[in-house]
Amino acid sequence: MAVRKLIQSSNESINYLAKKFNLSWNTVEKWKNSESIEDKTSRPHNLNITLTPEQEDRICFVRKQFKKSIDD
Repeated sequence: MAVRKLIQSSNESINYLAKKFNLSWNTVEKWKNSESIEDKTSRPHNLNITLTPEQEDRICFVRKQFKKSIDD
């Protein structure tokens, strides 16, 4: 993230910064024009996962066997 901060605050050209940090021109342009230095999530907005009752039973069985909760 330090590199992103440097790129955003720099007055150098995109070409110069891309060569300096060994990044693609597109990446430097995207980071320079971004309002945030944080990565955007790549997680889908909608998770369409449907398990069969048998699959749910298997998952519950394995979790109980290994004493794993959903958050583990």
